[in-house]
Amino acid sequence: MDQDEVDMQTQIEAKELNETFKPSPPKKEPPFKWIFALAFIFSLGVGIVWYTNLPSHHHLFPPPQSLKDPDLTIIKNIDFKQPLTQYWKEHVFNSPTSYVVENDMLHASSHGTSSMIYQEVNVDLSQRPFLTWDWKAIELPGNKQGKRLADKSNNDFAGRVYTIFKGKFPMNADVIQYVWDDRFPEGTFSDSPFLKSVKILVVKNGKSNDWVSEKRDLLNDYQALFGHPPRGHLSAVGIMSDSDNTKTKSEIYFRNLSLKKPKSNLIR
Repeated sequence: MDQDEVDMQTQIEAKELNETFKPSPPKKEPPFKWIFALAFIFSLGVGIVWYTNLPSHHHLFPPPQSLKDPDLTIIKNIDFKQPLTQYWKEHVFNSPTSYVVENDMLHASSHGTSSMIYQEVNVDLSQRPFLTWDWKAIELPGNKQGKRLADKSNNDFAGRVYTIFKGKFPMNADVIQYVWDDRFPEGTFSDSPFLKSVKILVVKNGKSNDWVSEKRDLLNDYQALFGHPPRGHLSAVGIMSDSDNTKTKSEIYFRNLSLKKPKSNLIR
């Protein structure tokens, strides 16, 4: 074999060797894998949004074990008298709500407004105070779309009754708001969207043209909502009707607002 043939054979072998060890081109990923990946990411995002917008996660409040009226005695009648400003103070959140005394009733109406009136008290919680009242809702705020009781955009109620518990310092106050709502069932509760120290509890749901009587065991309600016994004393009771967040209207009547206590210390 001459030199030319040798060189040609060498070139052929080298070419075959290169072909043998030549890295194969990267395989193209099937397009459907990217589709599945994008679908998974989208589903995950939808799931997160769905979870964060679930209806109120809060448990339903247990029915109160209230005493019968004959078992209670009056601590203080919180009357609605003229002039209202002589007996009640007002805190305006967003333009004053209209509060008008009509005979022995308080007529509250809001047109996109929000203010609370309150009366200071000083009740030792060792008395186990009860709060009783009657109310009649004429118009409930509309345009409520949120899925949570604590949504800021829905934070309007035809009626609220405030109980304010003061601790050792003036600004250290816990608050329970008993509200009349038309979206969430009675017993639904939540932190306020503005302050964790304020608890919202639905005690009346739906429309009614009749007077409805309420009676709340403040000590039991406090312990159930805050998870510990109350500190300090009951320092104020308040009334409110508001519709500023929904930009609608609300109207309600209140009467027979009283603080009471058990006649016997054996009932605790």
